[in-house]
Amino acid sequence: AGLSYLQSVTRRVALGVEGMLNRPNEHQQDTSFSLVSRYIFGDVSSRTGFVATPPNPAIQNAEAQEKQMTGQPPTEETNPSLTVTLQNSGIANVSYFHPLNQRADLGAELQMIVGGATGPPGMGMAMGGGMGGKLSQSRRESLLTVGGRFAFRQAMVRVQADSLGKVSSVLEEHLSPGFSLILSGELDHLRSQSKFGVGLHLEI
Repeated sequence: AGLSYLQSVTRRVALGVEGMLNRPNEHQQDTSFSLVSRYIFGDVSSRTGFVATPPNPAIQNAEAQEKQMTGQPPTEETNPSLTVTLQNSGIANVSYFHPLNQRADLGAELQMIVGGATGPPGMGMAMGGGMGGKLSQSRRESLLTVGGRFAFRQAMVRVQADSLGKVSSVLEEHLSPGFSLILSGELDHLRSQSKFGVGLHLEI
């Protein structure tokens, strides 16, 4: 179970908190919480009012897919933003999101262990896909990940690379309403390994 809240305190600054409760069985329980802050760059004169909670990703994805099928550009945040997250497990995340236009976004994330903890996979970005690898528990480490998302008339391309030498990409082709073909690949330069995947997405 989880609960999150994000409150805009000014037109540029938002602060929030998130708590998670994981109870796999009656004898084991794990709780965690995170503090979040976000800063919006650029012109914020058109931002009327404050957003108390973040938008629903499922609704955003559905609207974006519908617009792609009709050739319309997705309607999303147009201002660059910087987000800082600090978890009680000792993991800090600093992420930067920069929309180039209505069809292209760029982003970067720096994940750091500031205390004794094991880092989880990197962000789910604003870019639609998980970024980053896994940090070690034995020593303080950091991981830098950069990526981009590019929307076409009937396709979406996501690419990313990190400081561990991993490069990956995902192509989602919308063949018809509710039906998509997904191609993905990953190249690990340090381990000299590669992966390739094919998938189908069907909405009923």
